Amino acid sequence: MIQVKQQYVPRDSFTFLVSAGLDSICAAHWLKFQFRQDFSLIHFNHKIQGINDDMEEAVYQFANDFDFEARFFKRDSYFSDTSENGMRSWRHSMLRIFGGSFLSGHHLNDCVESYLSNCLKGCPEHKPIPWFTQFSGFSIYHPFLLSTKQDFIEYANENNLMNYIVEDPTNHDLSNNRSWMRTKLIPILNERQLGLEKVVKKKFYI
Repeated sequence: MIQVKQQYVPRDSFTFLVSAGLDSICAAHWLKFQFRQDFSLIHFNHKIQGINDDMEEAVYQFANDFDFEARFFKRDSYFSDTSENGMRSWRHSMLRIFGGSFLSGHHLNDCVESYLSNCLKGCPEHKPIPWFTQFSGFSIYHPFLLSTKQDFIEYANENNLMNYIVEDPTNHDLSNNRSWMRTKLIPILNERQLGLEKVVKKKFYI
């Protein structure tokens, strides 16, 4: 069952970051129809691979079918750094222009990946993903961090949302450390029943 930390859902105006991935589509739908919150959507087309246009089209259809106001932005050619950090910098530059509060669909499985990444970097004391981050000119909230990927999968199936979801093929690129952890390392650790999710949940309250 999807969970949300209500104190990290602003009661004034906010915008939801939606990518066409399972997590953001489900989280946006849940906030509107279960949490009964009004907000708009924003989508960034990275223009790196052809599927990025498919993602934009899926978000457009999602917004149209469920009556969301949505804004769409394509990466300009002068943002030539197409690495993960480069794309994050581009998105943040756009968010800084608009300002205000933004929400994401990050969840507990993302936190597990972040925790393992911190451990491999020698920083296990770092919190995986913060509930709230204040940047210069804007803020990002992550209210779904106690929900799991399976929660979102079940919600998508129950609410016929799979037609709006486009999976990013880079999620299966094992040259990316997060993809490798997600597809190779974490399943092995889960087989040993090490309770990674319980370990990560404790990090939220340290």
